[in-house]
Amino acid sequence: MTEYENDAALEDIDDDTSVEADPGEQTTKATVRGARGTRRPVQITRAGATRSIEKYVELTGATDQHIHLLTASLDLPSDTDLVAIAATIVAGKKQPAVTTLLSLADKAEDPYQAMLHAMDLGRDEVKQTWQLLATAQLAGVSGALPSKDSAAAVAVAKAAGKLTAADRSLLGEVAELARR
Repeated sequence: MTEYENDAALEDIDDDTSVEADPGEQTTKATVRGARGTRRPVQITRAGATRSIEKYVELTGATDQHIHLLTASLDLPSDTDLVAIAATIVAGKKQPAVTTLLSLADKAEDPYQAMLHAMDLGRDEVKQTWQLLATAQLAGVSGALPSKDSAAAVAVAKAAGKLTAADRSLLGEVAELARR
């Protein structure tokens, strides 16, 4: 395989992704196409490749429901293949929505704390968490997120408080898949 045959798989990785290589570890040079079409070298280590393959193998054993929720949690299109999902998880550039939702659910015993935590989240995190709730059809969430940031945060916090033990268990399994 030449170094350019991997371009299609590597284009999904964020432009600022870098992998540190151990001094004694074998590396392979590959390139990633930047926003302007320029190529820049990326070091792919054996350890990085191994983590990606292990994550892919783990994902092949997951149910369709888990994969569907995982793609929603990572803000990926629902038809994303397992290779791209594994690469996204291993690159780990942002926190999956399932982690945010479980954190809110843990704080839901005190609704005030849950709302404060939700208000500390950015608009994108709140939106992604709402989309996960709507995709999973959890806590009666459907429709659009309120347009005001504070109302959106309160809506997400309230929904997190309505999660059942079965919902939390399902989300915990998805969160486990989302771990690097």
